[in-house]
Amino acid sequence: MSNDQIPENIRQFIFACIDSVEQLEVLAMLHDQPEKDWTYLGLSQELRSTESSVEKRVRDLVDRRVIHPISTDSFRFNPRSEEVRQVVHDLVGVYRLRPYRVMELIFSKPVNAMQSFADAFRFKKEDS
Repeated sequence: MSNDQIPENIRQFIFACIDSVEQLEVLAMLHDQPEKDWTYLGLSQELRSTESSVEKRVRDLVDRRVIHPISTDSFRFNPRSEEVRQVVHDLVGVYRLRPYRVMELIFSKPVNAMQSFADAFRFKKEDS
């Protein structure tokens, strides 16, 4: 991988699931402390953001089936599949090495194509 390239699976994940740097920061924090049970307030204090903004970011990640909550008011990094776990791990690693490149990719997402691409990349429900 050259300095300015981001692997295709990470690019696709960003296009499908990440709308903002704050959302990526939320996901990275959850990834970095997978055993910790977080609340919206606790995570907002850690990230120095507002509780309502963090709640929106977490709900978006839940809606996109990237994570799922452990109760109505707490959550942790508990991805729906190993595929999601691996791509998030890879994304966080690339973000740490090339933060501005990842941010540029987030900011350059085409707005009108974003929803159709996200719909095509939705993760399937696991069979119960």
